[in-house]
Amino acid sequence: MVGREGIIILETEKTFLVKAGDNAFSVYKPNGIYEIDFKRRRLTICGDALIGKPIKRLR
Repeated sequence: MVGREGIIILETEKTFLVKAGDNAFSVYKPNGIYEIDFKRRRLTICGDALIGKPIKRLR
């Protein structure tokens, strides 16, 4: 899945649901390294750091 990009439409504790054009696919978080663009910041992060409830990362 190198080079795939899209908009995250749902995030659970262990997966992302990503919409790319007309297709949607699920991504298991621990199986990758992600580059996330959020509020004009680009963040490269290991999938293991994304496991857990999303609200905990906002603090």
